[in-house]
Amino acid sequence: PPTTYTGPAIEIQPTHTVGSVDIFIAGALWFPAAGAAWVRHRGRKLSAADGSLSLVNSRNSSGIDSYGSYFRTAWRWADRDEANAAAPFAFETAVRRYESHVAFEQTFLSGASATATGDKDGLVSGYPSFRLP
Repeated sequence: PPTTYTGPAIEIQPTHTVGSVDIFIAGALWFPAAGAAWVRHRGRKLSAADGSLSLVNSRNSSGIDSYGSYFRTAWRWADRDEANAAAPFAFETAVRRYESHVAFEQTFLSGASATATGDKDGLVSGYPSFRLP
């Protein structure tokens, strides 16, 4: 007889890339992580993949909001070259897991400057990133 999945509807599992997560639905991997977080600041693309966007800290929390109860993991990032500046660039990515859905966040804690890509369709940041089949 077939077995019925009895675990949580949605699961988030960290990957080997800091700040990236795989999303499982009913125990099956539906959204595999594809890459590291990145953001444009001061005319450059800062990326966790090459270390130009460096991890400051990560933290877990939980709470309740209008969507229900959640578990949240957040990663705070900084421009590696501004680590000792009086007011360094700060960027945060986060994921909230609810019972029936997931929400992703990007927060520019200190703003960002010179984010233009030169392409009207270009992106200023990348998080989350998932592989497509």
